[in-house]
Amino acid sequence: MYYMSGGNFLETMPNPHFIEKALSELDIRVHQDIIFNTSTLVEAKEAVIVLPAKTRYEQDGGGTSTSTERMVYFSPEIKGNKQLVEEARAEWKIYIDLAKRVKPETAHLVDFKDGQEIRDEIALGNPSYEGVQHLKKEGDVFQWGGAWLCEDGICPTPDGKGNLISVDIPNLNKPEGTFYVTTRRGKQFNSMVYKSTDPFNAAKRYDVLMNEEDGNKLNIANGEPIVVYNQHGTFQGKAHFAEIATGNVGLFFPEGNFLIPKGIYDGPSGIPQYSVAVKVEKAERFHAKKDVDYLEKRIDDLEMTAD
Repeated sequence: MYYMSGGNFLETMPNPHFIEKALSELDIRVHQDIIFNTSTLVEAKEAVIVLPAKTRYEQDGGGTSTSTERMVYFSPEIKGNKQLVEEARAEWKIYIDLAKRVKPETAHLVDFKDGQEIRDEIALGNPSYEGVQHLKKEGDVFQWGGAWLCEDGICPTPDGKGNLISVDIPNLNKPEGTFYVTTRRGKQFNSMVYKSTDPFNAAKRYDVLMNEEDGNKLNIANGEPIVVYNQHGTFQGKAHFAEIATGNVGLFFPEGNFLIPKGIYDGPSGIPQYSVAVKVEKAERFHAKKDVDYLEKRIDDLEMTAD
């Protein structure tokens, strides 16, 4: 049995065909989520079980959300949901019961009675989150790490100084005419767009974001059909000139994940290699080249000799 708490591997991992095959070869899959998604619809060998969970705004005892400015806000439970799913449970209650069944000998370490006990534990376990235990009602907020990190130049290290780690700058060895593709937009790494049109730049889901200068070099017009390809896959879309660095193209996810290799991960984090090298061509040129490169296979039984 394979238990999944939220998420959708089919739309977040490289090589969706491989992921779909892997999901279908499991005997039993359990999806715990607040919505149905495409991965929940993939059949398994025996059964697929979808269990409901409560949203952030339905959590017993409330929860928290953290902004990019390190502000941690208390998110109280909102009462009166007329579409309440009776079987849905708070996330933290699900994990506690799961721990009791998977590893009962240590489950007492996370046997919390309410959300407040969890916040108290966070404050004890992570000094940077001192203050989270005081979040109790709507409007309560604090900034983890304090208003200033390393205030007055003093870092939370034994010698009070920042510890820098030197890294080797990778040699990209990018051949002429090669682009790097990214499936993340703007400055927010974990951003995903679900709408048919991106409100940020008015691009459609199968548009390829590229710099106008690169388009001019390849004689590609804005809105023209193009093909983006590498050894892992082929993507067909339309050029969409945007504010993106030259030598790079941007694709939406999961539409662009056919170009991302499976089995290649960042060492420390285990994150797939989402940025890869690709080539970009006008669609008419790409398809015409395929016709020219086509080699007819000789079939002896069909060969005829004219006298």
